[in-house]
Amino acid sequence: MADTNQTNTSQSAAVLTVLYDGALPGWRWLALAGRLPGAGWLMERMYRSFLRRRPMLQRLAASWD
Repeated sequence: MADTNQTNTSQSAAVLTVLYDGALPGWRWLALAGRLPGAGWLMERMYRSFLRRRPMLQRLAASWD
C-alpha cells in the first residue's frame, strides 16, 4: 500500500511549483528553487507551518482595519 502522506506531500509541493512557475510569474525563482533536491519537502513543511498560523495572522490583519 502506498504511503498517502508521502504522496500528498509530493503532490502539494509539485502543485506549488507549477503555480509559482505559470500563474505567478514574479515567483518563478521559487519554482526553480522548488525543483532542487529536498526543496519540495521543505516547501511542504513551510506551507503546513503557515496553515497553522494563518488564523492568528487573519485576526491580526483584521485588527488593523
